[in-house]
Amino acid sequence: MATRGISRRKLLRGAAAGLGVALLAACKPETIEKVVKETVEVEKIVKETIVVTEEVEKEVTRVVEKQVTTEVIKVVEKPKVAFATGGDFLDQRWEADDVKGVPFEDLNAWMGTTYQVREVIDAKYDAVYMDWGWAEALDQKQRAALAAGNVPCLFYGEVFMPDYANSGLLEPLPDDIVEKIHPKFVLRGKDDGVAYGIARNGLAFLLMYNEDLINNVGLDGSKPPTTWDEWLDMSNAISAEGKGEFYGGGVACHPHSGGALRTAPILRSNFGDFGADGRPTINTPQNVEAFEFIRAMAPNGPVEQITAADEGPLNTAFFAGKTGFMYGVSGDVQRARTQQGNPFNASLTPIPVAPDGQAASIMLGVTFFAVPKQAPNIEAGMDFIRAMVNAVEGSRKFIEMGWATGVKEAYYDAEARKKAPPQTEVMLDLIDTGNAEPLPSFAKNSAQVWDVIHQTLVKVCISKDAVKDILDEAQKEAESYLV
Repeated sequence: MATRGISRRKLLRGAAAGLGVALLAACKPETIEKVVKETVEVEKIVKETIVVTEEVEKEVTRVVEKQVTTEVIKVVEKPKVAFATGGDFLDQRWEADDVKGVPFEDLNAWMGTTYQVREVIDAKYDAVYMDWGWAEALDQKQRAALAAGNVPCLFYGEVFMPDYANSGLLEPLPDDIVEKIHPKFVLRGKDDGVAYGIARNGLAFLLMYNEDLINNVGLDGSKPPTTWDEWLDMSNAISAEGKGEFYGGGVACHPHSGGALRTAPILRSNFGDFGADGRPTINTPQNVEAFEFIRAMAPNGPVEQITAADEGPLNTAFFAGKTGFMYGVSGDVQRARTQQGNPFNASLTPIPVAPDGQAASIMLGVTFFAVPKQAPNIEAGMDFIRAMVNAVEGSRKFIEMGWATGVKEAYYDAEARKKAPPQTEVMLDLIDTGNAEPLPSFAKNSAQVWDVIHQTLVKVCISKDAVKDILDEAQKEAESYLV
């Protein structure tokens, strides 16, 4: 295990070297000449002769104010900054057919708020926006930048961002930003409770189901499952009828964060989770019961799809009408109902609940934006986040599209909720009540702990070993990274 740690550090340093000197230069202020119009007040002295009486004339001096506008060349400082932001902010994204030339009011929620952020930032800074990918690849690049001391003015990411906050890598956010954000969209340090980042939007998973397929096998598509037992029975029945042509659908156990995001709601429904208070809790009795259910569902996946590294085949199967159940969000339902060639009636329902359990889900798509403590221009990073908050505060499109928004004023807007797709209120309620928290983080070496968990998900589905033995082994290995 020590060897893996050394090799990871070498990897980060090597990747950091590839970032080059350009990023450092990008965040250094530069001066530019700018022609500006300047209006100044000047005083002009005039003499007037005033007749006091018919016999007496008096000469007086009066000051007359006059405004004069002139063009002058000023040398102004417009700092050149670099932000790691993701693809929506890149210049080439704005040249795409779905964006170029589209009136502002017709842009979707993401591009509309992105446009407003860029408008504010580009007026003040000579900004470079960078897309460093997603998930593990993004984490590696940002850690590489930290290791090299070659850091942009903004970081972004999802499941690994709590580790940054807990490791002292991020700059605390000012109160004027934090007070506008829904608590579930604020990234806080585990120990100090300090706010280090915010997210502009997010979702919580619900269970998506193919009503047509359920009806075709003799079940009632208008009555989706509400408990684990009902879900297992319906999924088994669909798979049995499908005879390998179609399946009921299992709980996806992909060996990466996609699998953790889909299994966590099952654990939480049974009052378990992958971790608590910075430590792994993989082998609790609650989790053993939850993973027993996940294993029982696995043949309905089918197994080769729900354990694959690529999520694509599982999604393709559902939208081809070959799977009864799959986690989804409102946009997925719209896609199923309107797709060309094979539209079908898809709907959403809360994820079924464990015996004597609780309703639960997981927050996803929660991209946190934060300012690295090593950023060469911390003010620029804060300006970016502040511009994003202001843009989202003035938009209701996220809610109307069935997404949750990170800004409280928009999140609780009653009129926007009326325009939202069905089940949006259910999702928002899950987020509000705390049963849809993001994935937990760990006190140290989160990446290694999560790697253990990801491999465990696959073992549960494909191994014949006792679930408890698998979880006990995983717990022991995960704890070794916290020593």
